[in-house]
Amino acid sequence: MPTTYADANDFKVYWGREIENKNEAHVNQFLLMAATNIQAALQSAGAINCSLASWATDYLKMLNCILAGVLYQDLCSPHLTVDEKRLYLEWANDQLIQIKEGKLELCAGETGKDFPAIDWAEQGVDEFSAAKIIAKDI
Repeated sequence: MPTTYADANDFKVYWGREIENKNEAHVNQFLLMAATNIQAALQSAGAINCSLASWATDYLKMLNCILAGVLYQDLCSPHLTVDEKRLYLEWANDQLIQIKEGKLELCAGETGKDFPAIDWAEQGVDEFSAAKIIAKDI
């Protein structure tokens, strides 16, 4: 079932543009189209059905508004120059890549693939050291 992370009111607040009632469905359609990019990134990272972290909901709402704002062309759309559109799109694409690669973890309780971690393992270089490691583990 298609879903968006933002609605026409969020779009209005983010871009500071008034949206007439007759255009609200149109804005929501662009938000839905833009949300498919986010869903593809989440699916690629295996995070499409996870419980989102507390901050992730607002982050995805903002990302959804930015992607829709770059796509949307109407009187109530943000009036962006070509360079501004390019910058917003580059930022959004970078965010989607980070989500896909697991560098930006949106699921609650996850730390992301770049989270620092250290783990030491004893090596059994001969039979005696291997037996010692097994005995400690038991």
